[in-house]
Amino acid sequence: MPAHASFLTGNELAEYCSDDKGFFSGVCFGYITGVADRLDQNHHGDYGKDCTPDSVTNGQLVKVAKAYLDDNPTQLHRSAHYLIYNALIEGFGCNDGLSYPNG
Repeated sequence: MPAHASFLTGNELAEYCSDDKGFFSGVCFGYITGVADRLDQNHHGDYGKDCTPDSVTNGQLVKVAKAYLDDNPTQLHRSAHYLIYNALIEGFGCNDGLSYPNG
């Protein structure tokens, strides 16, 4: 596996998320919900509100993120946390024009 600064790439996360019932399904679920929590914490600090709606479920977060990974295969070499940030920003419209990485 090539060295990289991030914990997980989009390719690795997409592979984990393709496991519907096994151990890696839990890795997928936990990673996505953890990144979503961090996004909301950052977004709340910067903009005074969460990115995701209060009524969103963890299952919905995972569906949005998995759909983004499926729809953006040319981006899977990027850091998984950036891809999940972008999936949720785009999916919930919390900031027009905001995406990661910046620049």
